[in-house]
Amino acid sequence: MSPEQPSKLLTTALAVIAGYNSWNMDAILAPRAPNCTHRVYPNRLGRPTLNITEYDAYFSSLLPYFKNFTVTVVDAYVDEAANRVALQAASTATSVIGPYANEYVVMMKMTECKTQVYEVREFVDSESSANFFPNLTAYIAGDGPGLYGDLPKSWRGLPWDKNA
Repeated sequence: MSPEQPSKLLTTALAVIAGYNSWNMDAILAPRAPNCTHRVYPNRLGRPTLNITEYDAYFSSLLPYFKNFTVTVVDAYVDEAANRVALQAASTATSVIGPYANEYVVMMKMTECKTQVYEVREFVDSESSANFFPNLTAYIAGDGPGLYGDLPKSWRGLPWDKNA
């Protein structure tokens, strides 16, 4: 395989990243299988495994509070035999509370056809996440408006809300 033709697995993994870069839930969910689960690590962040419906509700609630969200892939590891891809990536964005940046290792398991993701394990920079998201949560809880002048569905009561 030439470098100009990435594997089907890598193409699917890059479609996941392209979804985030489009900042649109349909595009974010498009490469995911109906049974896809998503978990953010490390464990000390206390984030549960979310099914696709829960992930849609959770992540769509974040969209109004960020703009210019850009994920850059730094490196990729493809295991053709196991239908797995791991990406090292970094992101930047503008948020309602200031600049946002994070680093990731995103490990994905793909279906046999190699065109859908059925498991995402997202390792984040825990220090960056622990410093940023409590402030964003407080902003949202105080009914702060989104960057687009709208408010998403209620932030509270979702599976990851420790106060639910």
